[in-house]
Amino acid sequence: MNPSWQLSVRENIQLLQVGDLLSEHTNKEVLRTVDDQIEQGFYNFVVDLSAVDYINSIGLNLLILLRERTRKQGGKVVLASLSPTVVKLFEMTKLSPLFEQTDTVEAAFGVFPEQKN
Repeated sequence: MNPSWQLSVRENIQLLQVGDLLSEHTNKEVLRTVDDQIEQGFYNFVVDLSAVDYINSIGLNLLILLRERTRKQGGKVVLASLSPTVVKLFEMTKLSPLFEQTDTVEAAFGVFPEQKN
């Protein structure tokens, strides 16, 4: 796994922890892995952005694609632990309404109905 991101499963929900969302190559790698997880039946994702200070258009595109792919399967994406700069970026780009956002990863897991394994 790439040191700038990690994907794990908890309570039947995928937890995507990212260090940055600036590289197109890395984001393609993330999307390939996400697509594999969706094929295996994992449609709900928490994206931990606590280590992300800035997101460029490449990173925003990754999050939008992740949202589209999960929604097609009836799933959803919840963003967790956004820095004030990232929150402001989502507001400026008018993307805030597209993503549920929580202050912590724990709160993000609480957004989903109880998952049965």
